[in-house]
Amino acid sequence: MNLAYGKNPKSYDDPDIIAVNRCLTRLGVTLCPGTWKVDIYPFLRHVIIHWVVDIIDVTTDTSPDI
Repeated sequence: MNLAYGKNPKSYDDPDIIAVNRCLTRLGVTLCPGTWKVDIYPFLRHVIIHWVVDIIDVTTDTSPDI
């Protein structure tokens, strides 16, 4: 942490160390294969994209209300 942020943590109970450990743990869990349903059922990749595109189209509709 000293090289990157200029901080010298004194122990593992330091709030910055706890935050870094929490972040790296979440990243490790997220990157594990099979964590997400789309890894098991590849067709979900396309279903979700179409669903999100439909929401974006509705929220960015700029047609005038008549």
